[in-house]
Amino acid sequence: MSQKFFYNKIITRSQAIALSKKAKDPATFEQFVSKSILPEGDDDPERKVIYVDYFINTYKFCLQHHFSAEKVSTLMSIAIYIFTESIEKKLRFSESFELFKSLLSLHEIQREPYFMGIFSATEKSAIIKYFQTTFYKHYTLYDVAMTKTINYRVAMPDKLETALPPVVPLTEGIEITPQRIPQLAMFLPKVEETEPNQFESTLHDQVKWRTEEANAQKTEGEEEEEKEPVIEYIKNEDDLKLEAALGQTLKVFYNKLDTQLKEKSEEMANKIDAKGGKSAAAAAKKK
Repeated sequence: MSQKFFYNKIITRSQAIALSKKAKDPATFEQFVSKSILPEGDDDPERKVIYVDYFINTYKFCLQHHFSAEKVSTLMSIAIYIFTESIEKKLRFSESFELFKSLLSLHEIQREPYFMGIFSATEKSAIIKYFQTTFYKHYTLYDVAMTKTINYRVAMPDKLETALPPVVPLTEGIEITPQRIPQLAMFLPKVEETEPNQFESTLHDQVKWRTEEANAQKTEGEEEEEKEPVIEYIKNEDDLKLEAALGQTLKVFYNKLDTQLKEKSEEMANKIDAKGGKSAAAAAKKK
């Protein structure tokens, strides 16, 4: 921390003398503090009242101990600095209190240019005790009360900026069977197609039914013979591509399977041979 001397700094010696003259009239004294001493930029009336009350109580402490104008200037400057520094920078209690004691220590002994002898050791102890029972006793309350608040208003637009995609009714959709998805072909059992169901006959108009004569010519004394209809499924170009892709996939799968089986068989054979060799060696050793 850089060395800071607060004599004649925030509250000057002339202002300390002016305060002593106006201290006899509380109303005039408070008005003078509000206009001349308080920092500018904060128009909140509640925070002003708290600040003025803090300043007046600290000045009363100076009067009770009969401090000179030099001591009043130094202590009031330190008090204002500690108050604003702690609130604005959100210092923790320990940080603020250590800063306060270090500033007092700079004004305890006359040892220029590092120290300035303003307060005695007894006065320093009295000042620390006073601040412990006032400002630092209610440090959290001061922090909350002097914190500035900002109110945000969040509004949502009436309409979205981008339009939603059109929704297609389910009645207009087309069902896709798992057999027509190439990625699922290897997981489905291979089923020979016999008679297409009602959906497939509607979806693929290329499926044609060809039926031979349903009833043979009837003769007297002969029993009526019925022939089963012959069903032929005509494959289109997509079906041929799908069939070729499935065949290629199965071929790769079977090749990998054969390779893995051969590797496992060789591995087992090597283990058996190795075990047999060890057993023969052990038997020979026993002999």
